[in-house]
Amino acid sequence: MYTLRRRGKESAEWEKPEDMPEVLHRLLISRGVSSAQEADVFCNPATQPLHDPLLFPGVPEAVSMIREAVEAGERICVYGDYDVDGVSACTILSGALETLGARVSVRIPSRAEEGYGLNETAVRELASQGIDLLITVDCGIADRGNTDLAMELGMRVIVTDHHRAAKERLPRCTIVSAQMGEYPCPVLCGAGVAYKLACALDGRFQEEYIDIAALATVADIVPLIGENRTIVAKGLAKMNEGGMRPGLSALLLEAGLEKRSVTEDTLGFQIGPRLNAGGRLGSADRSYRLLSAKTSAEAEPLAKELNDENSTRRALEREVCRQAHDQLKDYDFTKMRAIVLKGKDWNSGVIGIAASRLVEEYHYPVLLFSQQDGVLKGSCRSIEGVDIFLALHACGKHLTKYGGHAAAAGLTLDADKFNAFCEDLNRYLEENIAPDTYIPTYTYDLEVRVAQVDVETCRALEQLRPFGMGNPAPVFLTEFVPAGVRRIGAEGNHLKLTFTDDLDERLDAVWFGHGDVADELLPGRKRLAIGSVQVNTFQNVARAQFMIDQILPEAEGALEISEGEVCVPQSFLTDILYTEMNQSAWEPIDLDQAVQLSAENLQGVVFASSGISAARELWEALCAAEIPLRPDVVFGKWTQDERCFSCIAICPCGSIPAGVRKVIALDMNPVFFAKRVEQAGAQLYALSEGGEPPRWMDTLPDLDDLRNTYIAARHIAARPLHLKNTEMLVREIAGEADQAEHTAMAGLVALYDMGLVIVEQNPIGLRIPRGIKADPMQNRIFQNILLLRERRRL
Repeated sequence: MYTLRRRGKESAEWEKPEDMPEVLHRLLISRGVSSAQEADVFCNPATQPLHDPLLFPGVPEAVSMIREAVEAGERICVYGDYDVDGVSACTILSGALETLGARVSVRIPSRAEEGYGLNETAVRELASQGIDLLITVDCGIADRGNTDLAMELGMRVIVTDHHRAAKERLPRCTIVSAQMGEYPCPVLCGAGVAYKLACALDGRFQEEYIDIAALATVADIVPLIGENRTIVAKGLAKMNEGGMRPGLSALLLEAGLEKRSVTEDTLGFQIGPRLNAGGRLGSADRSYRLLSAKTSAEAEPLAKELNDENSTRRALEREVCRQAHDQLKDYDFTKMRAIVLKGKDWNSGVIGIAASRLVEEYHYPVLLFSQQDGVLKGSCRSIEGVDIFLALHACGKHLTKYGGHAAAAGLTLDADKFNAFCEDLNRYLEENIAPDTYIPTYTYDLEVRVAQVDVETCRALEQLRPFGMGNPAPVFLTEFVPAGVRRIGAEGNHLKLTFTDDLDERLDAVWFGHGDVADELLPGRKRLAIGSVQVNTFQNVARAQFMIDQILPEAEGALEISEGEVCVPQSFLTDILYTEMNQSAWEPIDLDQAVQLSAENLQGVVFASSGISAARELWEALCAAEIPLRPDVVFGKWTQDERCFSCIAICPCGSIPAGVRKVIALDMNPVFFAKRVEQAGAQLYALSEGGEPPRWMDTLPDLDDLRNTYIAARHIAARPLHLKNTEMLVREIAGEADQAEHTAMAGLVALYDMGLVIVEQNPIGLRIPRGIKADPMQNRIFQNILLLRERRRL
């Protein structure tokens, strides 16, 4: 189940410049650009001026306090956070203060031992060291208690931050916050706030630290709009024009990227993770010293250390994800509104990244906790529509400490409060978040035709950089007919194909990590794909290429298949023939009630069909009722995934997942599902009218067919065989007996169950035992076959 959403806002139409590709023109309009002049500004962010830092709330007071401290020779401490944003903020502000002649030190807490933000031990240590002015960067906004303590111990305090905090938790000191006042760009990151304060102290710092501000802006995933976009564009220009710091150069060298241009992707996916590794697995002081390094000799050992630590971090992250997946095997997604897991051996420095991975996979808010000495330290990541900070605030009575924003947060609680916290969190989410929030939404910018994606267009789209939150890389929706589908890669893990259309236009396409989809893309059938475009140059030939993010499970397209085109899966046929008949109670419902069940249940409902006709009848009823979120249509399985989104399952095989709550038999006798429904703890329903069974049931074997299958099996057994699997064996028997494959398969299962044939493995073969006699009418498999044939005629 999914929804499609087109991103962007339509602005006033304006005439397309002659040299601008149509796709770029439409994208600019969808991003609010309303004229060719605005387009020029949007496409050239590095040329735009930055805002006056004195417009920033709290900056005038903070500048006055800092200048007084510098002139008086007082000791100043910059207290930061251990992530890229906090380390960058420390680098900017401490470097600026040193240049101004201040006596400045930097204090970055240990993630594992102290956690995020100010803590009492650190505050008392700083006071004992004679610190006169304490300046927080990227933290402190929700820490009234420790800022009060600092002032009680004789320190003056300036809090600079970009996070949110409840009014009653705001410190009673000078605050420089991106979330307060009416500054033109309220979405700066923590280092962005520190950067504006440094610029207010002295204008020369605007150019000197623009690269560090750009790095933090990208790494902290704040919206790349307005001034943030200008900061990143200017910072990237500085890096690529010979202004690279020794620390960043050393990291690029370690990553093998020293000869490539630096982009926002380089900062976000290469530099950022390596700098974050310092704080995640050890001391973030190393990352701070690397960014502050003045020479390559000073930077290179630190860069190597952080690069090695980043490799360790990736291994730890994979292990947390593996253990999380193990815990999720029995997770009830139909009842739980968030994924909340804990592990005693989980490294607190990697659980935030692991949570992000799980959010991407499951589209659920995720909270992961590391348990140590009876205390749980957690990291949260959320989805659009679920403000995780507000959710934590609603459950604040259970928490020792928490902070963050809508998409991400951190928290601490005692282990004995975990269950109560989970219950209250789930209750809050159930009461305040609409169920359809959890349905994955595939967001795209434009629909494009295959013919519109060419090399010129791909290159023109580069003008929209830098990309990030608020200005994402363009995503396109396109309809295509697959051609040349094949697996690529050493192990066939990736998918390569050609998109074609009605005009026979062609476009190369790649889907990494999805080679298994090759068998599902039927030639000649239209599909929809979402993804990005790029130029792929091979042997000096440039070609446009579509990078697939998702090939959508188009339910309407699936139901266009005629009944005769459906190949009954052997596993489905085997499942129902070996079914133990169970006379458990089942409830008859009509088509209108089935439609109502679909409308009221986005998860946990499966409409089971043995063919296309009954599935199509339900689908048409859902369309007529204008149900906005219709179930997926899946073949050969009970649900689409672990979240148990409601679906129409055609020929479903195997056990019913625990998250399924209701099974509705559309066109089969419900006794064939009763045993498995009972084992899953679900309710069983059956369509009382309609739901005509498929034609293939008419051709299940009768006694004469079974006799012909046996004769064919004897002939096949007498020949030398070179078959790879039982599917090929069934095909051989079907051809010999002049039967449909499902007829031969059902007959072979019955003969095997009666002991009249033996199917050998490794290699595949048939053997006919001598002297065995059996009465098919006394065989349970053949009785089920006859029951299916009779159901066809009820």
